[in-house]
Amino acid sequence: MDRGRLAQALERVWLACKAGSMRGVTLLCVILLLLLPGSASWSAPPVPRRGGDFWLRNEETWLRWEVVPKTVPGRLASNWPSDWQRVGALIDMDWVVGSWPVVSHFVHGTRLRALPDAGGGIFVKDIDGGSWLRVALPSGGLCFVRAHRASLKPVNGPVL
Repeated sequence: MDRGRLAQALERVWLACKAGSMRGVTLLCVILLLLLPGSASWSAPPVPRRGGDFWLRNEETWLRWEVVPKTVPGRLASNWPSDWQRVGALIDMDWVVGSWPVVSHFVHGTRLRALPDAGGGIFVKDIDGGSWLRVALPSGGLCFVRAHRASLKPVNGPVL
């Protein structure tokens, strides 16, 4: 669609909105959402770093992930604090995440929802330098899944 036709379409939608048409309001909202820069639909999915680990800055949070292998364990330290977002709550944690108890298993194709912290971060690094994705459990709570291309891939669409 060229700019002239787009401008005409937007003008018609605007006139419908001014007239109180719910259809016009809905169309305007859809158009604005599609045109907003920085919306999730315009973001490129994360790419693993050399070695296969995913590691992103907080402003590049990606919330939807899918399990790649047959099964992936979800781990959580037995002494994980319920107020984990409180300043200093995690200071005494043993960050050998791979040795934490398994609290859940996710099978191939399961969609996971990343659980951002207050700053938007979804990954942690363990003491060995491995990346781990913090995910929400369907029953409530959280666990960590290895954030590696052999375990997870970023996806769009609904989270189960």
